[in-house]
Amino acid sequence: MKTLTTLQMVIGLLATTALNATAAQACPDLSGTYFCNANTAHPDMYYTFAQTPRPDGTWQYKMGASLTNGKAFSGFTFTTDGNEQDVIDEVSGDLLKVTASCDSTALTVTGLTALDKPKPIKFSEILSLTPEGDLYDISININGDTVHETCYRQ
Repeated sequence: MKTLTTLQMVIGLLATTALNATAAQACPDLSGTYFCNANTAHPDMYYTFAQTPRPDGTWQYKMGASLTNGKAFSGFTFTTDGNEQDVIDEVSGDLLKVTASCDSTALTVTGLTALDKPKPIKFSEILSLTPEGDLYDISININGDTVHETCYRQ
């Protein structure tokens, strides 16, 4: 009986580990720094991503943006659990409401910023990698326009 219980625990642990490994592998590896040319939404920028797997099978992403002169522009950390979370921009101190999730090919981030304004600004980003390893971003800017952008891995 003890052997059966031990075997059941081992099988359960292996199943849980496999499930978490599958979930943890479900997000694209965006780790690195990318150069993004100026567009209507921003000047020339560097975006840096770091990501860490979490015990629950989701990921924690840390994203930073800086101007080409090195001045920090924005930075925040969020998880890919699909739940809305309060995120503080480490540069401006602004509060954002962020929901993030991913699959094996793309990280999707949606949310609200300018929460202290009468009409907060909605934003949306779908981030993936090109076959060359560059960052491809489909976003909705503050005017509601869709922007397609390729940022080049440094």
